[in-house]
Amino acid sequence: QQFVSRRGGGLLMLGGKESFVEGGYQRAAVGEMLPVYLDRAEPATIDASYRLLLTREGWLQPWIRVRTNEQDEQKRLSSMPEFKSLNSVRAIKPGASVLAQVTSSDGTERPALVVQPFGRGRTAALLIGDLWRWNLKRTDHTQSDLEKSWRQTVRWLVSDVPGRVEVETRR
Repeated sequence: QQFVSRRGGGLLMLGGKESFVEGGYQRAAVGEMLPVYLDRAEPATIDASYRLLLTREGWLQPWIRVRTNEQDEQKRLSSMPEFKSLNSVRAIKPGASVLAQVTSSDGTERPALVVQPFGRGRTAALLIGDLWRWNLKRTDHTQSDLEKSWRQTVRWLVSDVPGRVEVETRR
């Protein structure tokens, strides 16, 4: 918690569909830092399929986008496989932003990627539990959008972390 809030580090939580609420983090330091409430969740949908979409805020974040223009990014998103595992949370916290959401086969929209500032740092919750499916349907095996997305996400998490030593002089 101090690494993120005081030092300016980053925290990204992800995991299978029973990782967030069922993980017992709601009263732990991790739960306090996350941009979502972990106290209870909507019941999980059995045999659901989820399509990933960027929100308006997500389109504004260059580290979320993998392609150079909106048309290519829309094509990439529409070609992604459906996801089957989603961590359901009650709500997002004040000050948090939903950058990506999923739409289920019945039209229900739920958050998929939520971020927020935390002190001098930032935290994120990736609620899709089976993001690995994204790499299974790739047609070009020389370049992986999933790998590029992870690189960009990690860079975003650590981009503002100061060096090991900071020297500051004051008058």
